[in-house]
Amino acid sequence: MIHGGPDWDHSYLLDPLIRLADRHDLIFPDLRGCGRSTRGLPDDQYTPAAATGDLVALLDALGVATTDVLGFSYGGLIAQRLALAAPDRVRRLVIASSSVLPVPRTPSRAGRNATAAPPPRRPYGPTRHRPAATRPPPIRPPPIRLAPIRPAPS
Repeated sequence: MIHGGPDWDHSYLLDPLIRLADRHDLIFPDLRGCGRSTRGLPDDQYTPAAATGDLVALLDALGVATTDVLGFSYGGLIAQRLALAAPDRVRRLVIASSSVLPVPRTPSRAGRNATAAPPPRRPYGPTRHRPAATRPPPIRPPPIRLAPIRPAPS
C-alpha cells in the first residue's frame, strides 16, 4: 500500500485496509519524509524516483519477490513508477483516487523512438474519444407534477 501525500503518512488508510490482514500480508510503508520515515535529507532527495527506489529496497529487505500494489492519490503516481521500474516485482497494480502523469522515458521503454519528438497533446473532453455526432443526447429528468397544497380540514 502506497499512501498519498506527498506529506501524509499511511495511517489514514489503516482502518479500511487492515481488514484484509487475515487473508493477505500487508505492508504499510511511509514514503521518504512522511510519517516515521527518513527526514532531514536535502530537498533534492525527496523525489518520485527516490521514493520508487526506496520501495524496491524495502521489497528486497523484506524478501518480497512479487507483490500486489495499491497506490492511493500521490501514492498512485509512485505505484505507477514502481511498476515501470520493477515490472517483474509488481503482480497486480491498483491505482485509486490518482492520476496519470508523464513518466520520463527509460532506455527499455524508448526503443527505437528514443530521439523522436513526443506525440502532440490531445484535447480532453468528449471529442477526444467520440465525435460530437455520436454523443448520446443529454439526460433530462421527466417533468415533475406537483399537486396543489390544501389546508387540513378543521
